[in-house]
Amino acid sequence: MPNIQKLEKKWYQYRAKKFLTRFLFILSFFALGLSLYYTLTQVKGEKKVENNMSNEMKKVVLQERHVTISEIPVVQTDTSSVVTKNDNFDAKQEISLEPIIPVIDMAKEERKSANYAKGATTKSTLSNGIRAKPSTYLTAQELATVEETMAPHKPVKMQFQSSSNNYTETIKSKFLNSKNPRDALLLAKAYYNEGKYKEAEKWALTANKLDQNLEDSWFVFAKAKAKLGKNQEAINILSTYYQRTKSPKAKVLIDKIKTKQL
Repeated sequence: MPNIQKLEKKWYQYRAKKFLTRFLFILSFFALGLSLYYTLTQVKGEKKVENNMSNEMKKVVLQERHVTISEIPVVQTDTSSVVTKNDNFDAKQEISLEPIIPVIDMAKEERKSANYAKGATTKSTLSNGIRAKPSTYLTAQELATVEETMAPHKPVKMQFQSSSNNYTETIKSKFLNSKNPRDALLLAKAYYNEGKYKEAEKWALTANKLDQNLEDSWFVFAKAKAKLGKNQEAINILSTYYQRTKSPKAKVLIDKIKTKQL
């Protein structure tokens, strides 16, 4: 018996929960419908009010713009005055068609011509005091003056002397910071031009170790070798480079070293 009572109690609780759930669902659905209906009615009411306001404004504008024909004053024009004006206009046109003979002050025109001739004579005088002559030939003095004024000015050449030691030291410090093979090649060329072939050989080899595609590093290295009396080593180096690249410059340099024309 106790078990049956417990089961009945659980059954009633289950039914109560189920009913309560359905009731809450129906109630919420009904509340949602009411809120939607209220919202729609509010929107319709606002639109209706806006339409009424716009209609009223249109009526006011039309009333302001409406002007009856009786309020417009009628202006009576005198046709006789119009005819008179037209007659005067025709008369003016006839008068304007008559030729007008200009009156010229000959004395004034002669003064203008004289002043123009004086101005032309003044302008023909050169800035250096030599007056233009009707003859097409120039005197020796005039020719010398013209040649002096027309002689082109020779440009002044500014000679800048730079210390080679400062240059090499600057490039060397730059190379130590950047390790750029082109800086090493610049040092090799600078030392070669100064006749320091041992240093040129050293820096050309450094540049070549960093980048073997630098063509000038091969050439400076070989030329430095040749200047140090190592012609065969220079030829061997250039021959190796020529076999790899077929460079025409390498071929020309080999011939110069062989013929001792470097």
